[in-house]
Amino acid sequence: RQTGHSWRSTIREHRHQLARLLRDSPSLRPRVAVVLPASYAYARQSASDETGLSLQTFPEVCPWPAEQVLDADFWPEAGPRA
Repeated sequence: RQTGHSWRSTIREHRHQLARLLRDSPSLRPRVAVVLPASYAYARQSASDETGLSLQTFPEVCPWPAEQVLDADFWPEAGPRA
């Protein structure tokens, strides 16, 4: 969405839930990088649907590594880290 920040709340909530899950089941942490590509593809489609923007607006492949996606202080508008 181009107005409001409900997407930030959604991202923050899901990161919190995932952090709790990974804390309780640390053996799942290596799986995050494995499932990220499929999860990103779904999120890309959802973002296109939610915003009305063309699917091509969003990078075809997730531009951020799993650890960055999980970082509570990282926000996409800051861009990928080198």
